[in-house]
Amino acid sequence: MELTSASSPASSTSGSFPLIQTMFLTKLPLEIRSLIYSQYLFANQEDCWVFRPSWADTADETTSPSIQPSCSARYPLRANITALPLILTCRQIYAEAVPLLYSQARFYFNDLVVLNLFLQRVPGSHTDLIRTIHLDWASQVWFHFGGSVVRAAYLREYWQPVCRALGDMPSLRNLRICVNPSKAHARGRQACDMAYLEPLRTIKVQNFVLEI
Repeated sequence: MELTSASSPASSTSGSFPLIQTMFLTKLPLEIRSLIYSQYLFANQEDCWVFRPSWADTADETTSPSIQPSCSARYPLRANITALPLILTCRQIYAEAVPLLYSQARFYFNDLVVLNLFLQRVPGSHTDLIRTIHLDWASQVWFHFGGSVVRAAYLREYWQPVCRALGDMPSLRNLRICVNPSKAHARGRQACDMAYLEPLRTIKVQNFVLEI
C-alpha cells in the first residue's frame, strides 16, 4: 500500500472491484461490513510496517554538513497492508474502512525519517485515530557521524517534529521507542544525552516504553 495524503477515492467506484459486488457490500449491515473490512485489511494480523521503497537509500539522512528538511524527500512510503483496492472502491467504503485501518493497526517503523514523513503526509484526521506506534531506530547521523552541526540539524528537522506530533495524537495509547545505537556505532550510547531525551517529556501516553 502506498501511503500519501492523496489516498482517497477519486470517483464513486473503482475498476478493482466490480460494481455489482460493491453494491452488494454496501447493502449489508454496518456490523457485517466492518467485519469484512477488518478481515480484508489485516488478514489475521494487525501489524502495519511502514517503510521507504528499496530504491530509496539514506542519502537524505546523511547529508553533510547539515540535514536537508525532511519534506524534501521525494520517495513514496509503502506498507505491508495491501488494502487500497477495497478502500478506494467507493466513497462510502472509504469513509467506513479508513477509520478501522488507522485505529486497529499497530504501526511499526524502523526509520525516524520515514516516521516523520508518515506524520507529515497522512491527514491528521487519520493519524488522530492511531493507538499504537513502535519505532525501532538506529540512526546513521546520531550514532555514526556525531558532528555537532549535523546532530543539531537532525534534532531540528526530524526528532523534535516527530516528538511534537506524537504528543499531539489524541488516541495514541501505546508507544514504544527502541533506540539501538549498537547497530550503528560502538560509541553510540554516549550520544544519548538530554538533547535527545528532553523532547520525549512532552509525550503523554498511557503505555510508553523507551529502550536505549
